[in-house]
Parts: sequence; structure tokens; C-alpha cells
Amino acid sequence: MKKITFILVNFFIAFTYAAYGQYNTINTAVPFLGISPSTRGASMADIGVATPMDPTSAYWNPGKLMMADNYSGFTFSHAPWMPALIEGLNLTSVYAYVAPFEAGQTIQMFGAGLRYFSHGDVKYMDINGAEVGTYQPDDFAVDLTYSRQIGDAEGIGLTFRVISSSLGSSHVYADHSPVKKGMAFAIDLGYYKSITTGERESNSLAFGATLQNLGSKLKYTTDGPGTFLPTTLKLGTNYLIGNDPGAVMYSVGIELNKLLVPTPPIYDENGQIIAG
Repeated sequence: MKKITFILVNFFIAFTYAAYGQYNTINTAVPFLGISPSTRGASMADIGVATPMDPTSAYWNPGKLMMADNYSGFTFSHAPWMPALIEGLNLTSVYAYVAPFEAGQTIQMFGAGLRYFSHGDVKYMDINGAEVGTYQPDDFAVDLTYSRQIGDAEGIGLTFRVISSSLGSSHVYADHSPVKKGMAFAIDLGYYKSITTGERESNSLAFGATLQNLGSKLKYTTDGPGTFLPTTLKLGTNYLIGNDPGAVMYSVGIELNKLLVPTPPIYDENGQIIAG
């Protein structure tokens, strides 16, 4: 039986390689946009579309920002990224929100965010392996968010984002081709709804949906088609339970993500598209 299973597995692998013949990796620009600025979201497998509100809610779902208990908030975080592999990679994030009206009149919220990702020192080599320069690539994104209440514990939101990416310098390329800082613009759309379950207001079931990084392509040169941003659709739900909102609370959530970027085509030996 084990021998038959082994043969079937190898046949399936061989058939897969024969059919496709190559890997089909989907690459997007500025992948740092998918790194969580929230420790809670990162510890919960990067979910946050329908989880309870926190100061980084505009990152997860701009519609959720309207659910803030306070009329202003601020958070700052700095996190090394894979320090055991590459030194100097880190993400710095700042988020803040404020209500424009006094208590009892708040039906809208404004938020702002800044994310800065440092790639550390990168050494460039020529075709002979000789070092030709050192560069410090970096990426950053600036967000402005507007969130509005449209019902009982129900909100929608819009985030406008400016993205800048600097990955190289023209003097390190052999042909001295013009290389510029990449710029792109994007928006996030979000919806959030929370429903109280049972007699306690602290027990609630929430639903959320967001479309992130919908915008222009990012280009580092004057020529070429550019690279897609990591446009993503996220749908999620979360159940919050506890005896007292100020005490211990338990949160259970599930989230589905779909990357909305075209799959690169796979060609056969004759140059015909067979997939993608």
C-alpha cells in the first residue's frame, strides 16, 4: 500500500511539472503594505477586518474606525523584520484618529497613518561580482482616513494613500538607465457592522469587509508597464464575549483574503498561453 501511494504521489508531481513546466509566482510592488502594524492583529494570524476597534483600525478596515470608544487616539510602533536573516529591516508605524465633534454628536471620524519600511544597507554588484555601490532602499505610505456611521454600530470608511518606494540608484546599473523613486496612489474601502448578542452589551458579533490598495501601478523607470499594487479583498467575522468590557474579553474570528492581481501567464514550448 505504501508503495502504491508513493507511486501515485510521484506521478501527480510529474504530471504537474509536465503540464506547467515552471512556477507561477504572483509578484506585487511594495509588499510591506501587508505587514501588520498591530501586535494584536499579528498575533491573531493577521486578521483585523472585524475585530474590536483599536488605534490601528484604519489599517484593517476604515469603516471600523467609527466604532472608537474615545474621541481621539494615537499609537506608535517599531518592529524589526526578520533580523536573523537580514540586518536593518524594520517597520515603523504611526496612527492617530480624532472626532470633529463633542461627545454625543460624533457620527464621523478622521484618521491619519504613516508606515516607513527600511531595507537596511544593500550592496550592489556588477556582472563580475565586484561591489559597485551601497544603497539604503526604503518604502513609506501616508494615509488619510474618513469614517462615517450609517446605522446602529455600523460604519463605512475610505482611506486615501500615497505610496513612495526607493529601491535603487541609477549609478549602480551598468547601462546607467534612468531609475527613479516609484510613486503610486491607492484607496481602501471598508464596511463594519456589530450586533449585540444576548443581554450583555459586551457580547457582540461583528462583520467586516474591505478592499485594500486599489490604485495605480508603481513604476521605477519612465518606460515599462509598472507593477501592480497588492490589491486585496478581505471578508471577516468576529465574536467577542466577556463579563465586563473593562475586564477580560475573549475574541474569536475568521477572515478570508483574496489577492486581486492578475496571474502571470504560463507558456508552453511554442509560446502559447496554457494557464494564467
